[in-house]
Amino acid sequence: RLPSGLEAVGRYWFAGSEVERVLVPASVREISESAFLGCTWLESVEFGEGSMLERIWGCAFKHCLSLKDVTLPDGLARIDQNAFTDSALKSFVAPVSLREIGGAAFAGCGELEDVSLNERIQRIGLLCFSGTAVKELAIPKQIAETPEGLGIGIGHDYTKVLVLPDGL
Repeated sequence: RLPSGLEAVGRYWFAGSEVERVLVPASVREISESAFLGCTWLESVEFGEGSMLERIWGCAFKHCLSLKDVTLPDGLARIDQNAFTDSALKSFVAPVSLREIGGAAFAGCGELEDVSLNERIQRIGLLCFSGTAVKELAIPKQIAETPEGLGIGIGHDYTKVLVLPDGL
């Protein structure tokens, strides 16, 4: 358990450690770059009630090979590049507050099948969902940028359907 009143989980604080469960206090506003990088035993991340989390920096949970489920709190606006790359997530539900998902944020999450994006997301980075098991992805109507190579299932044999809004 992290101490209450903490505003950020610092860079590399837990990188490579054998932590299995993290309780993030509501006061934390950001999880810094590579904070939990390579925590192969990490299974669960929970956020305190009324969480003020706004940003998850790049590689924060990269190579967390046992991390299967995270419920991200409302208030989170940005997930940076490679934030969850090569984790064991099975599903991802974007909080209503989320506006940006960085490049390759979920790349290599081979068990990731279900993705639900909110209607307010403005940017999805390059190769965000490459190497996943996502079979269908609905792109929000308000999206401002959808780069070529969104990367649904690159390198896998799955049949993919990309559902785009009218006029995009």
